Amino acid sequence: MAKLKVKNAVAYIGQYEKALAEEARRHGVDGIICGHIHHATIHSDFGITYVNCGDWVESCTAIAEHYDGRLEIIRWTSDNTRIELPVLVEAVA
Repeated sequence: MAKLKVKNAVAYIGQYEKALAEEARRHGVDGIICGHIHHATIHSDFGITYVNCGDWVESCTAIAEHYDGRLEIIRWTSDNTRIELPVLVEAVA
């Protein structure tokens, strides 16, 4: 039962991301930044840059923008050190 619930949740998130990408494309924008799904991610799976900041309460994640426009997922850990994740989005000119 739990496996089915997880599978359904993953499918729902994928459909949500795809719907947002289609709406972004319809409006002629390059990407989407949103949150509240509690899973931080940066990808371009649907031809539009999709950024989800996750959440600060459960996963302690946020999105940081560098001076050159790059976006990065940052995660706060209990020992107050930042975990460096690969930068997946380059600045759009």
